[in-house]
Amino acid sequence: MDKNIILKINDKEISLNFFVKNVFINVNEGLIESLDKLPENIEKIEIKIEKK
Repeated sequence: MDKNIILKINDKEISLNFFVKNVFINVNEGLIESLDKLPENIEKIEIKIEKK
């Protein structure tokens, strides 16, 4: 399955090269897969980071 990641900063989409896309995807999937009680079939992961 092909995977894609979209990075937006202040609602502006930021272009990512192949290496950065793969790092983001692999690191986040690895972290998430270590969690308990995940759905069996994960189709979409959303991460939102906001300054407070």
